[in-house]
Amino acid sequence: MPELPDLTLFSRNLKRLFVGQTIEKPVAYNFMKVNAAQPTFETALAGRVLADIVREGKELFFYAEGGGVFAVHLMLGGQFFLSTPAKEESIRGRLFSLQFADGRSLCVADRSNMAKITLNPKKPKSLDVFDPAFTPPHFMKLAQKNVFQGAKLFLTDQKVMRGIGNAYVDEILWKAEIAPESIVGKIPEAALEALYHAIIEVLRWAIDELERLTPDAIAGEERSFLKVHVPGRELDENGAKIQVKMIDNRKTFYTERQKMYR
Repeated sequence: MPELPDLTLFSRNLKRLFVGQTIEKPVAYNFMKVNAAQPTFETALAGRVLADIVREGKELFFYAEGGGVFAVHLMLGGQFFLSTPAKEESIRGRLFSLQFADGRSLCVADRSNMAKITLNPKKPKSLDVFDPAFTPPHFMKLAQKNVFQGAKLFLTDQKVMRGIGNAYVDEILWKAEIAPESIVGKIPEAALEALYHAIIEVLRWAIDELERLTPDAIAGEERSFLKVHVPGRELDENGAKIQVKMIDNRKTFYTERQKMYR
């Protein structure tokens, strides 16, 4: 599943390609995965200029001039495709597309049929981890409200904080030297502060690495540069053995050097 670093890069590249272009027609191909009928999408978006694309947690929000907005959640297997209206039939699992006046189109497809497109989405109450209001004091308050949660679930619960997924939570916990099965309420304040800073540092580092490795990406998940969440890798850069375990129904990568707080 694309996470915050991937989606940050996707949004930057899609903005470069399409912001300022006129939407000729939005097309909903799969009415089970969109929350409005085709005419409603056309009224909200057709003939309007695409004004901005903004990442919100694990979604991208597309803003049209005049107030139209829709969100795309790629889920596990969704992808963006650059195409033309005439060639969209060849895209398997297509769900939705924006067809532009210049002859190009941006198609959302998902063979697993899990991605979602939402017209006029509500912004969630939880903060994105890159929101300026997501400060150390805010993070500490979240920890105080979730004292019984495991560390991994705490960081991936989008109702608590938005943007972090399975791969990057492993990297963050490794960076902070906290075991994924630690109980939040048992983690000392100093370690929680280190965890907050690890969130910001790891995600910003990952964005920089993705820009270096896949600068034009609008799809896919490049993970080869990660420190621990790499299937098949046996040791981390410190020589510690990488362990793999299912935690909260997620395949989790960690080392025994990460301290357990129980």
